[in-house]
Amino acid sequence: MVRKTATTEVAPLLGVGRLEAKVLGALESLSSPVTARQVCNAIGKPAWVARESVLNCMNRMAGKGMLAASWEGNSRLFTPLVTADAVAVRLITGLVSQLGVDLNRVVALALGLDVEIGAREIARLQERARAWKR
Repeated sequence: MVRKTATTEVAPLLGVGRLEAKVLGALESLSSPVTARQVCNAIGKPAWVARESVLNCMNRMAGKGMLAASWEGNSRLFTPLVTADAVAVRLITGLVSQLGVDLNRVVALALGLDVEIGAREIARLQERARAWKR
């Protein structure tokens, strides 16, 4: 019997699992390149994670193009190729697209704004930003 966890239920939808998110967060605070041991120490070694799990996760992330991996002596070194912010934007916009909801309304709700007014203001700011880029 396969035991379902929150991580296996969410990961296919969002594309980033619980440990990958922890690794991305840790990489934000470390100077690259880093070893899995450094990332594991930065995560704080919660009871549910072992160094080998972190190394396996980082190897999978390298396979996904999220990290660059190289060898220095016996150490496997990793350098982030994406930021946690960029991944968050990709995940949020992807999820909003899959759900078929309006991103501006979601942002307004997340900011605690009146949905209609907030969504209109966000759309107005987007137009101003596009005009400013030109």
